[in-house]
Amino acid sequence: MKLLSHILNRLHVKLEFPSVFVTDWKRKLLSEIEAQQAADVPLTDIVRYLDQQCAQLHRKAEGLGKGAVHSDRQLNAHTATMKRAQFIDQQRGQLYQVMVGRNLKGQELERAGQVDEAIVLYEANLRDQFDDAYPYDRLRIIYTRRQDYRNAIRACRAYLSLPDGTVGHDKARFRYQLEKLLAR
Repeated sequence: MKLLSHILNRLHVKLEFPSVFVTDWKRKLLSEIEAQQAADVPLTDIVRYLDQQCAQLHRKAEGLGKGAVHSDRQLNAHTATMKRAQFIDQQRGQLYQVMVGRNLKGQELERAGQVDEAIVLYEANLRDQFDDAYPYDRLRIIYTRRQDYRNAIRACRAYLSLPDGTVGHDKARFRYQLEKLLAR
């Protein structure tokens, strides 16, 4: 948990729950997130994993909530399941915000003329397979301006290699930009 806390604190993201309420399953989940980050698993993959966990809990809660609740035990199980899903969703949102925060900070750094520092943040989102075109496009533009076509091509290819369900209409534009870069 220290590594996750360190990363989130460094990026000005704070886990929002009192330590009194950290139960065993929360500790286990946070340890899993930390282990995945320590293994350099892209944040987008961790977010997808948390989405799957949340979906499973919602399906379980639906099953527990069907029909009339006959006992306090059933009600408690349903409530506990919903709380777990809510906590997982909160963690997923915080990890996604880390990546969004990098883009926003990168924008600020570019405006301030600190392009090299912005590149570091955009490259981190590339490494974490962020599922929006912004950091890939900024890297393509920056590297092209610097005539570093190899890295501009790498940024385009990284975006084009993202799973189809995660990216939108920008793939055609990136294919076009990649063709232009390869023609140089």
